[in-house]
Amino acid sequence: MKQTTPTGEHSGLGAEAWALAVCFGLALAAHAWLVPVMAAVLRGPGSAGVEGVEVVWEPGAAEVEAGQTLPLALRLRPAGAGTGAGPTAVEGPVEVRVQWSRGGRWDDKAADVAAARGGEVVGGAVAMPWDAGPEHAGPGWLLARARRAGGAWSRPAARVMWVEAASATPEVVVAAVRAPDTVAAGGVLSMGFTLANHGRGWARGGVTDRVVLRPQKEGVGGAQPWTVASVARRDPLAPQQRVSAAPAAVRLPGIGARVMCALTVMASNRGA
Repeated sequence: MKQTTPTGEHSGLGAEAWALAVCFGLALAAHAWLVPVMAAVLRGPGSAGVEGVEVVWEPGAAEVEAGQTLPLALRLRPAGAGTGAGPTAVEGPVEVRVQWSRGGRWDDKAADVAAARGGEVVGGAVAMPWDAGPEHAGPGWLLARARRAGGAWSRPAARVMWVEAASATPEVVVAAVRAPDTVAAGGVLSMGFTLANHGRGWARGGVTDRVVLRPQKEGVGGAQPWTVASVARRDPLAPQQRVSAAPAAVRLPGIGARVMCALTVMASNRGA
């Protein structure tokens, strides 16, 4: 009769368990791609993560007067809805925040200018009012974020806005002109100038400042007023802000007499 000791039985079971563990480990390594799938199955539908939200601004006005109320219209859709099949609009309770930003960056410490909290969304559409105030005068962005209950906030969606304020007008003046005292006929004129906004309001960008060489007596030696430079000022000019420009040098026409001229900078004063 075959006899085994308790120690032998224990040793044999240990070897079998060790071999089983090795086989299971090899099988798991070979099918590692199944782990996320198994985790999703074990998690179950009751604890699924909250789906993200994407915010899209509906077309609307790009300008508003300070003191007016502007209706804001947003559309919410599931994050990534534009990349494949599935629902294209968010339904159910959501939270929406809107901020006014001068620099186009979201600030968690800044106050909301409009909000919808815990509201039911039907068809992904959200509407809310915004009271534009004099503190918003000039250029800026409306930034909107949204989230489902318990979900993460979406990335800010930006809408460019200009707020006009009749009580805060700009005053763009020529602070300095840099040019030589004399230039020979047919010579090259190099120049530069600095503008300053001495007003209380923003001056618009997208304007053109001109530099004109104007003879004191027109017609002498064939001299006529001549625009020697047109400088595009693309960015708005804030109150008390200065900006300098250095137009390209120009060659003056040849004339048959000595003529006294004035170099004049004509700055645009178009404001908010």
